[in-house]
Amino acid sequence: MVFEYSVSIDYYDYRFLCAYDYVLTKDLKPIDLGERTITEYMKDNKLAIGDVGIRLLRLFGELNLVYLPNEIEGFKVLVLGKYAFAPKQKLIDIDDYDTDLSLISGDILEELYLNENLVKIESFALYNCRSLKFMEMSKALNLVDGDAFMNCNKLSKINLKAEIKDATGIRNVLAQYKQGLLVTFKEPDKEPETTNKLDNVLARFYFPEYSESYEEIGPAHIFAFNVDGEGYRARQQFSNGVLIINGYDETFSKAVSVEAVNTLALMAIYRLLYPVDLSKANKEMYYDFIADNKAEILKEVIRKQDMESLEFLLKMDIINNEDKMLALREATKYQWLEASAKIINFRGE
Repeated sequence: MVFEYSVSIDYYDYRFLCAYDYVLTKDLKPIDLGERTITEYMKDNKLAIGDVGIRLLRLFGELNLVYLPNEIEGFKVLVLGKYAFAPKQKLIDIDDYDTDLSLISGDILEELYLNENLVKIESFALYNCRSLKFMEMSKALNLVDGDAFMNCNKLSKINLKAEIKDATGIRNVLAQYKQGLLVTFKEPDKEPETTNKLDNVLARFYFPEYSESYEEIGPAHIFAFNVDGEGYRARQQFSNGVLIINGYDETFSKAVSVEAVNTLALMAIYRLLYPVDLSKANKEMYYDFIADNKAEILKEVIRKQDMESLEFLLKMDIINNEDKMLALREATKYQWLEASAKIINFRGE
């Protein structure tokens, strides 16, 4: 089955087409229709429309980004299927679909906007999407199968449409991904006035990268599992799907003595930028960390081309003209013209 829809982006309507099948809502298992229509299947099994959902199998479109539909013919879109965005897959033959739209998969996909009803991402759904940098999800997503994000090495930002105290599935996404991730909580029931990803932001939390390894112990071929990096501990600061903010801050306090400055820089900046439930003692801890390491932190922020963090640092009273000159040299080094102009303006104030 296929469904074509359009999405308005910056006052222009873009077309998308998705291939899909049906799942049972109670266990998200695919439905084998045989020769029947979905209406006949539901009648035979005495199912209501809420008992059936949609699984997306393949996406086509005009852009390098995708907005998933929330419903198809009255059925909620609940599952992103296995290998849905992988460059190659055996489940779906794209030649079976007569469309002028291009397959969106692999290196083509750069931004992914999951729908509000989606509850599950199946294994390898985003396999080898090496250009994917940004994803938006809702609090409904709580099931993420193994290797769903395999080789998505450029993914660095996730917008989570949820209140900070909401139970969400973001930990399940973080558990799949060892690289650094910036998670932004956004007002869930408010549509942004523009396409600016900073509209309606409630808070932002950076989860640093970490690594895993196995070490062989002795001739008995026993292996010890090792985790290196406070990013792993930061990812454990959830209880029943809710972020434990004090635990996140405590992770930082213990990491200062063992982690590199560039690893912790964004944790400190975003806790001060969005001080939700931030105690006075922890505020001083983050401030002192930036003050003690301001040169390295400025370099890291410019390397990542993080304008929000750069503007925040430039406004801090601890940043002097010498620091601004250093920042200007770094921005010139990376040919970041927007940052150079911003720094020059701050130097003139």
